[in-house]
Amino acid sequence: GNPEGWVAPVRPGNMLIDQMCQRLFKKRYDRNGKIASNGSINDGLLRFLKRMSFLKKRLPITLGREQFGGDIANSIIEHAIERGIDKNSAVATVSYFTAHCISRVSRIIKGVDRILICGGGAHNVFLRNSFQDLFPGVEVTDSLRMGVDPDFVESISFALLGNLMIDRMPANLPKVTGAGRSVILGKLTLV
Repeated sequence: GNPEGWVAPVRPGNMLIDQMCQRLFKKRYDRNGKIASNGSINDGLLRFLKRMSFLKKRLPITLGREQFGGDIANSIIEHAIERGIDKNSAVATVSYFTAHCISRVSRIIKGVDRILICGGGAHNVFLRNSFQDLFPGVEVTDSLRMGVDPDFVESISFALLGNLMIDRMPANLPKVTGAGRSVILGKLTLV
């Protein structure tokens, strides 16, 4: 397995799932994975999603709204409507695809023995089950297992970034982000 304490943060997290829920159900997110749980994974839509161009890029990569924002959500919805895929199944398929994207990191991390989910995904039962399906025999739990409340991981991350800025330490990974060099992130502004 990985050395104790080694962490591999990955995306997209719930970004695309949230976009789908907002557009299809007028809900901010899929609370506890209930929408996805009322659907099923559609193989045709999953094949469509797996053909996305960013999946052809070499790992590690960083992903964001460019890959998982409103435009892609609209394109997925159009594809689902054209094929008669119900809304719940569209969300279920995108949820499974999210876990699939994250599972791709296992190609560069040998011996994954535990998956810690944090943020909103920690409460999404469908997403957790998707990880379990993609990683049979691997413990799937949330960050509380390591003593960090999953709902506070983002605020803790920003506190860490702020501390790195104050200590004048670079906080980006050029190999992952594509930046030309390591840089100090953020700016301290006194009001």
